[in-house]
Amino acid sequence: MYAIDKAYNQASQSVTFTVTATLQSLVDSVNYFYTEGKIDNAGVYQSLMAILTAAQNSSRTKTTINQLKAFINLVKAQSGKHITADAATVLIADAQWVIAHLN
Repeated sequence: MYAIDKAYNQASQSVTFTVTATLQSLVDSVNYFYTEGKIDNAGVYQSLMAILTAAQNSSRTKTTINQLKAFINLVKAQSGKHITADAATVLIADAQWVIAHLN
């Protein structure tokens, strides 16, 4: 980020953002992408939501990871079909982040 005042004095500042994915943010993303038409099939949307609901309700880390892997597989299978490639990329990356940080 750069700034300049009326006397032409310049300053710059770097800003770092950290984005953290959670099961709830995955649910929110799926809802958003469906609303925006980036997921264009109700059956695919419902399947993704069912998987995420099962992952949220799981009390075992291994089961949650398996559900998220199933989520990733479904997203990959529908990428470019009923899920836009850019939405699929976000969903897969976020699900992988959640898996990596569950332990």
